[in-house]
Amino acid sequence: MSKTIVNNIGSMPINKLPKSVLLFTTATLLSCNSNNLENKIAKDWQVTKMQRYVKVTSNGFAPMDIDISPKTSYNFKKDGKTEIITQLGSKMDGTWKNIDSTIIITAMGEKKSFKIDSISDTSMLLSSNTFKFYLRKKVQN
Repeated sequence: MSKTIVNNIGSMPINKLPKSVLLFTTATLLSCNSNNLENKIAKDWQVTKMQRYVKVTSNGFAPMDIDISPKTSYNFKKDGKTEIITQLGSKMDGTWKNIDSTIIITAMGEKKSFKIDSISDTSMLLSSNTFKFYLRKKVQN
């Protein structure tokens, strides 16, 4: 691009930019954000707390803590595969993907979706209609 074109685009109001420039910029920002989120997800996570929503009134629900095994974990791998250690200590293999801040896990022919309520480098909070999972990054020995 010539210097004149760059200078003109840089000072041009956003509603006057060519659609191709806006589409490219938006796609680039979204893909960077998605990759960053997927990099945060792709770790070994230990479930530290689990809650189930139970009906307490005709239209109200309350969270109830569920006892969990300290071995319960999710290992989300960068290649889209996952390894789940269940409450009973058994291992399940499956796949995962992130769509609009929702983790979709497929294992043993079942598909489950969990909304990412919050995530950092060391903790993640996932929820569905009936469950809430509190996870922390597993410490590697």
